[in-house]
Amino acid sequence: DIGSHIENTISYTTGLEIDSLCANLDIFVKGRALDDNAEVLVKYTSGARGIYWCSQVAIGYNNGLKIRVLGEKGSIEWEQEKPDYLKVAFCGQPVQILSRGRDSLYPLALRVSRLPGGHPEGLYEAFANIYSNFSDALLA
Repeated sequence: DIGSHIENTISYTTGLEIDSLCANLDIFVKGRALDDNAEVLVKYTSGARGIYWCSQVAIGYNNGLKIRVLGEKGSIEWEQEKPDYLKVAFCGQPVQILSRGRDSLYPLALRVSRLPGGHPEGLYEAFANIYSNFSDALLA
């Protein structure tokens, strides 16, 4: 599945559709049945271009899904490992780091955001796991 997550995320967040691509696929770990590293040049139907780097052998990077969109007037960057923050830069202005907060969200985003800023969206699931493990220990 290497590369499918980034393509799906780009397609979902930008609406861009791939027209063509050129990929270099490698297997660095002997014995693996599937590719564990890929560099992909992408051309979208809109004329925009993209670069994907997907790797399961990049030591020091956990699940480093990162998206950068560069335009004529500025850029944005989002990282899965820091999901509450968005880096925004406009030409001639200082770089800004925006943080997630409920009050400023669009109605559609607000509908799926249950927690205030400072609490990651997986917090409820984490507590559910703690309570479930505690219950299992009591029943054992």
